[in-house]
Amino acid sequence: MCSIVSLTGVVALLVAVAALLGGPGIAGRLVEGSLATAGLRGTGTTVRVASDPPWELIGGHADRLEIDSEDVSFGQLQARRVELVLLDGELESRTVAGLEGRLDGVTLRTAGGSSIEAERVDLVGPPDAVEATIRIPAAEVERAALAGLEAQTGITGGSASLQAPDRLVFNLFLVRVEGRIVVEPDGALSMALNVPGSPRVGLVPADPLRFTSATVVDDALVLTGEIDLAGMAP
Repeated sequence: MCSIVSLTGVVALLVAVAALLGGPGIAGRLVEGSLATAGLRGTGTTVRVASDPPWELIGGHADRLEIDSEDVSFGQLQARRVELVLLDGELESRTVAGLEGRLDGVTLRTAGGSSIEAERVDLVGPPDAVEATIRIPAAEVERAALAGLEAQTGITGGSASLQAPDRLVFNLFLVRVEGRIVVEPDGALSMALNVPGSPRVGLVPADPLRFTSATVVDDALVLTGEIDLAGMAP
């Protein structure tokens, strides 16, 4: 996502030339090519470059850089669809003032090495401190939490239920166990079990996203967190 933030001066020069010869349409296609070179892979990727007045592109400034893509992968990130807007971009200095957008069908790695799919992730803020709001369906949370508990206890064949405001209730044969979803000091997401010793079961590590809250809303787990996209540049 932050590949545009890391555009080289050569790309900025090409964009300026494109602005002179063909306007934002050609500039967008050049930026799209630079994204692929930087490691972003997707299908049907389009980039729209806009600036008012348009001749600001000659100096390497773009008011908006709109990115749309499907089946996206960038490093460890995978998403079915990405809609992202970078604001006030200075292509030569490789900076943007802020970004906003959404990702659909985002795959997150769990602490146990498996995966969990977030239905939607909304992003807004400056590149080095983007605020993220993540919505994960209850069934996905229950599946991942039950797998983590089974791996820790060795007991299989149980069931899990996500309940407000931040609880998970497990039935392991005749044993009922409750857990509370908590954010650890390092920003990781864990489950604290309501048994002697209050053992923790890791859910999602804090890399690259640092979680700040977890709440059950309308049959889904809604998480907030912060992510440094500027630091993810290749």
